[in-house]
Formats: sequence, C-alpha cells, structure tokens
Amino acid sequence: MEVVMSDFLEHCFRREPIELLKLQNELWKYMVAEEKPEIFEVDFAFGRVWFSPTGNVVYLIEEREEDLYDFEK
Repeated sequence: MEVVMSDFLEHCFRREPIELLKLQNELWKYMVAEEKPEIFEVDFAFGRVWFSPTGNVVYLIEEREEDLYDFEK
C-alpha cells in the first residue's frame, strides 16, 4: 500500500518516531478490517489526520488551523 502525504506530515512523522508506529498500526488495522470505511480520522500528537484510501493508495490529509476558522466556506 502506498501512502501519499504532505511535506508537513512527512516532517512530523520523521520527528516523532512513535507517531510513525501509530501510523503503521492504523494502516494495518484498516487493511485487516472486514468493513473498510471510505475515510477515517486519527489523532496524533501533532494534530488530527484524515485517511482517505482509494485502491492501493492512502492519502493522508492533515487538519490545518486555518481550515477550522475559514468562515467563507
């Protein structure tokens, strides 16, 4: 399974090895689950990350502070 993430997330996971293990654990739980969700979220030490699996690729999307306060949406 290929994982696609932003430079920011890549930096965070390299800086926090325990969070990288948590990422691997979440991916494993998804792969062995009988019912696979279309999208799910996980809280990491550096913030919330959404997992968006499509086929053999999982896109990781971080929650950004400006997304929380964007009133024009």
